[in-house]
Amino acid sequence: MGAHIDKGEELKARKLYRKLFHRELASRWTFYWGHLGSTDDFHAEVQLHQQDCVSDIPTLVHELVHVRHPKWKHGKKFSKEVRRLSRKALNHVELRGL
Repeated sequence: MGAHIDKGEELKARKLYRKLFHRELASRWTFYWGHLGSTDDFHAEVQLHQQDCVSDIPTLVHELVHVRHPKWKHGKKFSKEVRRLSRKALNHVELRGL
């Protein structure tokens, strides 16, 4: 994985997870930034390709869906959920900020 993201950015990602899924993200999960978005369930790591997690909400939401639903594969159901939650997240960011 890459370098840890700023603690403030991690708090934003955790706040968004809580908003989208109505539950806290387990404290074992850590966030990194690198060249790609990815999720590692075994090590409980999320890699984002932007240091500012709010600047790429769809990627963040995509990875958070992987965290929430680790057995889901990419496909129609997964994509539909990412689109739905991305709209919800964007409305949250625009109306209230993160």
